[in-house]
Amino acid sequence: MSRAEFTKSTKAAAFLRANGRCECGCGSRVTPGEVQYDHYPVPAALGGSNEVSNCRVLRTKCHRQITATKDVPAISKSVRVEEKA
Repeated sequence: MSRAEFTKSTKAAAFLRANGRCECGCGSRVTPGEVQYDHYPVPAALGGSNEVSNCRVLRTKCHRQITATKDVPAISKSVRVEEKA
C-alpha cells in the first residue's frame, strides 16, 4: 500500500496557518528548502488523515528529531501490539 501525501493545497493552507514558522514549538522561520509537512497529531502510519487539521509545518531538523524520538517508537509499539493480538 502506498503512502498518501498531503496535496499542494493542504500544504499551502498549513503554511499560511503557521505564518511561515515551525510548529514544533521552536517557532523558527521556515525557509523553502527546509520546510517539511508532518502528520500530526495522528501519524499516517497509524491511520492519520491528509487533512489540513492533521498537518503541521516543520523545519527538516525538527521533523527528523520528532520522527526519531516520538513517531518511530509509537509506530513500533503499535506493530508489536497488533502482532501480539
